[in-house]
Amino acid sequence: MSTETVSTASCLHRIDAAPSEAAIALTAIDRQASTHTAGPLAGWNLSIKANIDVAGWVSHAGSAAFLQRPAATHDAALVQQLRQQGATILAQSNMTEFAYGALGLNQHFGTPRNPRYPNEERVPGGSSSGAAVSVALGFSDAALCTDTSGSARIPAAFCGVVGFIPTKGLLPEDGIFPLSPSFDVPGIITPNVTRCAQLFNALHPTTQPATSPSQPWTLLVPTELDSLNLDDDVVQQFHAACEALEQAGATLVKASFPALITAGATAAEGGMISTEAYSIHQHWLENYGEQYDPLIRQRITAGAALPAWRYAQASQQLHEQTRAALHQLAHVDAVLTPTCPMLAPALAPLHDSERYLATNRRSFSLTEFANRLNLPSLSLPYTPANTHSIGLLLTAKPHNEPRLLALAQWIETLLLAKEQHHDCD
Repeated sequence: MSTETVSTASCLHRIDAAPSEAAIALTAIDRQASTHTAGPLAGWNLSIKANIDVAGWVSHAGSAAFLQRPAATHDAALVQQLRQQGATILAQSNMTEFAYGALGLNQHFGTPRNPRYPNEERVPGGSSSGAAVSVALGFSDAALCTDTSGSARIPAAFCGVVGFIPTKGLLPEDGIFPLSPSFDVPGIITPNVTRCAQLFNALHPTTQPATSPSQPWTLLVPTELDSLNLDDDVVQQFHAACEALEQAGATLVKASFPALITAGATAAEGGMISTEAYSIHQHWLENYGEQYDPLIRQRITAGAALPAWRYAQASQQLHEQTRAALHQLAHVDAVLTPTCPMLAPALAPLHDSERYLATNRRSFSLTEFANRLNLPSLSLPYTPANTHSIGLLLTAKPHNEPRLLALAQWIETLLLAKEQHHDCD
């Protein structure tokens, strides 16, 4: 898999060659973008999610209600860093309205179609839908986005690319319109792990010694996966990946990891996301509520009725669950699960609100614990011969990004070699 970037002109050519896909995946394009020749990200063309400020663009966060906002006068802190490192800011990417959804649907701007299924109408995943599609189709070399329950990693898994979030607080969040400040994390989507590591290291240089990618690795595979009703295709491919990792020398420890289930359930029972979202949106709802997607509005306003004691109780329980999870993570390199329990769903059935809400909730059942416990997490694609692609999710202890990225690079190299061997058979 190539780790080379392409020119801005080449990205624009790909955009022009696929106008219908580009029109939905990208909500703004800077055709006069100035390219830089200095810095570790020189030659990189990035798309920026529409809830992240870019000077001169309206940060509409995927909502018609925000289109009347003035254009941003300053870049978000991370966008400033990207420019300082030499990156070209080429386009603004579409998203689920206010980042409140994991499937990628958008009533106003449209729903990008999943490029891995060109003859089918399947969702790209969300909320960073346009980010994943722009990288998968080569409209950009990488994408800057956000992730509250899996919003970078889920679309990456569905679209066959890499999605990554670091430990919360490691990257600045100034200039990013929030959904749930307790759980929002800046995210990165790239075509491969090598490029992900390059981008993250440019944004957060580390003095931590590099980890040898060939060293023995220990991975925890939660036994809770057996109770989560994973689709058969996902189970088969995940088992094949586990077998390949063990054959290559990794140690897979099958053990209970309660936080995989309890962290998400605790936050949901406490209404933590909807409560925080309502506190942010109350003024906007009073003045522009009729312009919100009705389902998004309903989910946000639900936060108004939740008692404060439930939020406080959930917050304390998450603190206790974090301590227990960190004790387990101290003895392994990462937790290994599929990224999603299903393949990318078909779009048409999701127009039914009950079906949508059930599928949406299920889609982030494996990713959300990382956000609830403030852990770094990375999804990389796994595509065995003649099968659909799934995502493999690696989640590590806080501030262990160099080791997590080295592990992901080792797995990517191993699985890519295995795929190439199958192709030659």
